[in-house]
Amino acid sequence: VSRISDDGKVAVIGTPGNWAFVNSGGSAWVSIYDETTQTWGTGQPLNPGMTSNRNPYNVNTYGSSVDIDGDGDVVVIGNKTGGYWTLGPATYYNTGKIVIWRRTGSTWAKEAEINGPEFDTYGSVGFGNSVRVNSAGDTIYVLAPGNSNVNTKIYIYRYDNGNWTTDVNEAVTLELQVSN
Repeated sequence: VSRISDDGKVAVIGTPGNWAFVNSGGSAWVSIYDETTQTWGTGQPLNPGMTSNRNPYNVNTYGSSVDIDGDGDVVVIGNKTGGYWTLGPATYYNTGKIVIWRRTGSTWAKEAEINGPEFDTYGSVGFGNSVRVNSAGDTIYVLAPGNSNVNTKIYIYRYDNGNWTTDVNEAVTLELQVSN
């Protein structure tokens, strides 16, 4: 999966993990085009690292979706089976997660990790299955296709005063009907 900035100078590539190897987490890379040498750089990994929410059932699909803003300064990486929720004594894994990176000069820093806002005890709702960031880099749209118990939704996150926030009541619920 890959995306390129509007000016064509920054590219991001996502490579989700391999289902055959549970510990094979996904990854993402960003590369910048050097106008002087007219070549692409070797790339820099944008990997969140192993976190305590890893479990044997999470194949870590980090990199399954990616997007980049117009200037190439904000990158969003989706992990549709990452993330978790803890409710009382129970922990529900595989809610989905997104990771947001921001570039300052030539340095990339992880700005935020957002777990999917919903969970279902019967399976992943796929938060982060698809991600989009607007050209200005201040609004992110995250698709959660749901499952047989949870409707498909698109969540909207806005960057304001150094924080990414959402109003889950603003989520767009998609009611899909299949006809033969």
